[in-house]
Amino acid sequence: MAISQLLQKSEELTDWLRSTLNNSEIEFQHRTFMAYACLDITCEHREAIIMLVTHRLYGSAFALIRSVFESYIRGVWLYRCASDAEIEAFKTDKLKKNFEELVQDIENLKEYGGGVLLRLKQQGWRMMNSYTHTGVQQVLRRIKTDTLEPNYHDGEIEELLNCTNALGLMAALQIAILSKNKELPMTILEKATEFMSK
Repeated sequence: MAISQLLQKSEELTDWLRSTLNNSEIEFQHRTFMAYACLDITCEHREAIIMLVTHRLYGSAFALIRSVFESYIRGVWLYRCASDAEIEAFKTDKLKKNFEELVQDIENLKEYGGGVLLRLKQQGWRMMNSYTHTGVQQVLRRIKTDTLEPNYHDGEIEELLNCTNALGLMAALQIAILSKNKELPMTILEKATEFMSK
């Protein structure tokens, strides 16, 4: 699929997600609100990546992929895995678990046991860090034979958008699960299936 088509499809998904998730009622508890905040940040970062790619600001777009992944993992972990003591530690920025431990805790849940998130962490983390922290992956993609300018291949941009959209849909599903609207998760699942199959 051409980048322009994938961008259009991504923008249409953004509009759909905004209207569908708009005014989702969430039960007030520290756990649910903090999880919701993380997942909402995932959706916002997803939108930012799409806008940045639209404007060909690829370095900044790639720098955000780690943030998309991290905010999703933290949101799911807070809601599904964290103990009350860990919620309190998180609230004061004193949580002792590292990121891989959060991913592993999620993978230990029956619904997540396929290892997809752990594989993404293990196989993509070094590259995500390089993009985020202006490492060699980011630097090499600024060099074109004799000039310094963005040099990202279409396949890399497509992979970025596909990964971002997948994580955004997964975050939207978690937001739907947190909401009081019991029909919303199925609506998101149906949209995700339709979106990913095209």
